[in-house]
Amino acid sequence: MMREDIGLEPFTGRTFTMPSAQEQEAPVAPELSSRRLRASVVVPTYNSADTLVACLDALIAQDFPHDEYEIVIVDDGSHDNTADVVGRYGRGTPPVSYVRQPNQGPASARNLGAQRARGEILVFTDADCVPERNWLTEMCRPFAESNGQVSAVKGAYRTRQKSVVAKFAQLEFESRYRKLLES
Repeated sequence: MMREDIGLEPFTGRTFTMPSAQEQEAPVAPELSSRRLRASVVVPTYNSADTLVACLDALIAQDFPHDEYEIVIVDDGSHDNTADVVGRYGRGTPPVSYVRQPNQGPASARNLGAQRARGEILVFTDADCVPERNWLTEMCRPFAESNGQVSAVKGAYRTRQKSVVAKFAQLEFESRYRKLLES
């Protein structure tokens, strides 16, 4: 999703870092905060310490150039050790950033992540997803090849979840995507 298509201006103010004891926000080094990236991967999370490691490992292992994207983790008021899991990833390449908000739900967490993201393209996934190695490349490809004609894309995914609720959620996503294509 292109930032401009949803009315987001580039974020040029304060940014965030790994949580401190007080979980205060802190500025990032100027060379990181001012640099425009091609993509930002936003991951909302809530009590996801058990699944977040596999998600982050997969996002860091993407075949997309590591200096052209960032990973933004938005903790929606977790009570587990989600912050500790994210803290282990530090400021490598791609940079993994963390911000925490009081529990307001995944939509609010995605919106906060979009506001904080520095990438030209916003890409969303969930903490229990494990993207394939070429996922980010393929999600960004239509934007690069469309000459400005593409404003949103949706990828396919496989789930290991056995829950009926998860399967119905996937059907809802597919239905909404078909409606988007028809409009």
